[in-house]
Amino acid sequence: MRCPTAFGVALAVLALAVSAMGGEISPASPEGADPGAPILMMTRDATPVHTRPGRCAPVSSRIGPGAVIRVSNGGAARDCPQGWMEREGGGFICGKHLRPAPDDRAGAPSPPPGDQVGLAPGLEAVGVEKGGARLFRKLADVDGNLPWRLLYRGSALVVRAVRKRSGLEIRETREGMYVEADRTKSLPPPINSLGVAIAADETPATVAVGGGRTAHVRTAPRPDGLSPGERWIAVDLAEQLVHAYEGERLVYVAPCSTGAKGNTTPGAYRIELKRRAQTMQLRGGHVRVEDVEWIMYYDKARGIAIHSAYWHADFGTPASHGCVNLPRLDAKWIYDWSAPHAAPEDSEIYPVAEDAGTRVLVFE
Repeated sequence: MRCPTAFGVALAVLALAVSAMGGEISPASPEGADPGAPILMMTRDATPVHTRPGRCAPVSSRIGPGAVIRVSNGGAARDCPQGWMEREGGGFICGKHLRPAPDDRAGAPSPPPGDQVGLAPGLEAVGVEKGGARLFRKLADVDGNLPWRLLYRGSALVVRAVRKRSGLEIRETREGMYVEADRTKSLPPPINSLGVAIAADETPATVAVGGGRTAHVRTAPRPDGLSPGERWIAVDLAEQLVHAYEGERLVYVAPCSTGAKGNTTPGAYRIELKRRAQTMQLRGGHVRVEDVEWIMYYDKARGIAIHSAYWHADFGTPASHGCVNLPRLDAKWIYDWSAPHAAPEDSEIYPVAEDAGTRVLVFE
């Protein structure tokens, strides 16, 4: 669809005015909608959320299929015959992306199933050992000895219990693939949090980073043009700490792991994209890390982000491929606190004029 010119917008406004006077355009709502009353709907697909009604309005986020959200009738338009629905918490969704929530999901809003990752009962995290492990896309490929890819050491998967197939011990990943069981090893339970919330009258000199070690909390250099009270993030490469500031005040600090080869580049950035969860891949897909959560890309061209890490416990020490690793709940704290701001059901969040990405300053 081509977005309208200013003349086209004027015609659209005129058409809506005609409809309000009883003209030929009539508001439409998704089936089952009760105009004026909030209702629970389910997303059909990767659903864009716009800042205002209209397909040419900026997209502030996308919601994966199968999320349950609360919406109300936001009005009809020529570019969405099914009607625009206003989401509780902000944003507008064309009704074509929604359907009534089924009875077993109609109790309360919930995120898309694909974003509900983590070590649920019956799942555990494993790492691929030296020499690699074959990954199969389906059971028929196991039977035919047709591996899809050789995973290298450094891969981390979330898997179910060992089973035998065609004489091979395999484990099913949460994503529905199959990996050689004897080429993986169980990972220790992840560290959930090492972060410290800082009271208004406190500035700690050191913080614990695990293993009996401490790191010094240095004052980060202030970014240029900072507004009073503006939120910003500092990554201290020397001390391996992530700081969260509100103006001059430090409000949170957490141990991190940056690039093991010194490939986390100093500089001034902004958060360009947030993702609730994803599988990350390196080296042509031979290094595969599933179920990475609370991802904040600040150098997306290079694939560099702040995110959680369950596959190691080396926080306070450089250990990543270039990203900034945090314990899971510390990454979630920064994700929830920073901009662009996310609703619980959002799978991806993009900066827009009224919600620009939080500044990220990486310093040595």
